[in-house]
Amino acid sequence: MHLSDGGPDVRWCGNERAIGSETNWALLRRDEVYPGYPQYQELGPGHEDGTHWVPYECNTSIRPGWFWKAGLDDQVKSLETLLDTWYASVGRSGNFLLNCPPDDRGRLPDVDVARLAEVGRVLKETFDEDLLRTAAEGPGVHFLASNVRGDDAERFGPIGLLEPGRESYWALDDDHTTGWVELRFEEPVTFDNVWLEEAIQLGQRITQWRVEAAVDDAWARVAEGTTLGARRVLRTPVTTTKKLRLYIDGAKACPTVSRLSLYLSPPRVELATPGGTSFERAELRAATRPGAVVRWTRDGSEPTASSPELPAGPVVLTDSATVALRAFEGRRGSPYVTRAEFQVLHASDALTPIHFVRAPDPGFTWRRYAGRFQSVAQFEGADPGASAPVLDAEGRAGEVSAAPLDDGPGALVFEGFLYARELGPWRVATTSDDGSRVWLGGRLVVDNDGLHGATRVEGTVVLAAGYYPVRIAYFDAGGGRALAFEAAPHR
Repeated sequence: MHLSDGGPDVRWCGNERAIGSETNWALLRRDEVYPGYPQYQELGPGHEDGTHWVPYECNTSIRPGWFWKAGLDDQVKSLETLLDTWYASVGRSGNFLLNCPPDDRGRLPDVDVARLAEVGRVLKETFDEDLLRTAAEGPGVHFLASNVRGDDAERFGPIGLLEPGRESYWALDDDHTTGWVELRFEEPVTFDNVWLEEAIQLGQRITQWRVEAAVDDAWARVAEGTTLGARRVLRTPVTTTKKLRLYIDGAKACPTVSRLSLYLSPPRVELATPGGTSFERAELRAATRPGAVVRWTRDGSEPTASSPELPAGPVVLTDSATVALRAFEGRRGSPYVTRAEFQVLHASDALTPIHFVRAPDPGFTWRRYAGRFQSVAQFEGADPGASAPVLDAEGRAGEVSAAPLDDGPGALVFEGFLYARELGPWRVATTSDDGSRVWLGGRLVVDNDGLHGATRVEGTVVLAAGYYPVRIAYFDAGGGRALAFEAAPHR
């Protein structure tokens, strides 16, 4: 099997995010395409008038880069991202190549393995039961079709959509390039995934299609597309219906469809309150689909069938909690776990203010230190191996910025006062390139230290009414430079 922009067996999809084109012809004018082909945008959709069968391959990496590097475990692609990628590659008739580089032990990293297991479990549970076949084998399904090839329902009727394999299929007469098939269920069917396949051994023909469901006595479109090809899998809104229609709105020749399947993915827990910082109390509200219950934990551990059930109304949290929630149908837990951090601050956490007879002057004093530093600790005295910083200049400024550094690398320390009108939580943040730290009332509130590009880091603190000394330390090691300071009541 040979892969390149132009095949000869498999072509590249045109990007390294493994995002396949929604229009995907497996055909390619192969003699025109070569490695390094400048019109790489053509590689995704392919060529409708192609001369050779060259399906696309979609490739990406589970973590940054193609090779393993230490310190990147927190950047492994999320479950949601990998599922989105699966639908955008496999679900668009593509071949999905996911790079999983071994670590310095010569083994796949544990984080990567756990994430792959999560993806596998979701896909297995989503596509474990074809709801159309279940309905056909149980309560019953009735078919109507606009046309059946040669009126031969046994060989080419819509029942072929439900039979396994590509050898059975619904086909239309040669003079029909559009048509529809309707399925009527004896009992309602609830789904949120549609899976379609052409009888691809006869060639790729379909250019436009859609699926509609009868909802509240009206037809609603739940999925649509251009090419169908070897496989088209789409997520849809959760839909309950007793009637379903597949429309073929365009084809290069009489359409042949070998599969129509419906699936229902595992239930999720949706948070009405996404977490965050609150004062004195927070409310937790969550819900899942009908028929499932939500079980939860406060310590971030995965909920089990023995974990407490989340009450229907709001749950009041009076202390900080790492909440984990999972939907259960009976004792079977969903592979999806929803997590949220709730930080609950209290008046007893407030820093001690300073009260002045006369308000201090607004703005900040600053001191500039010469040298090349790798961290705030080097010029703050916390690094015993560092040489003593050399004071280079000092002055006063109305706001915090990197401007006093002039042109060279170095470090700055700003000092001033922050005034709080009343008791409550405050957000304090810096955006800096390179590192910075903020102390408020002698407490480290923001730690944005280290060598990095412009990065924003936020901290939260409770302040009583009064003044608080602020100290901001910042360094620039060269290259890009940025420093901004924010402080405001938390609303």
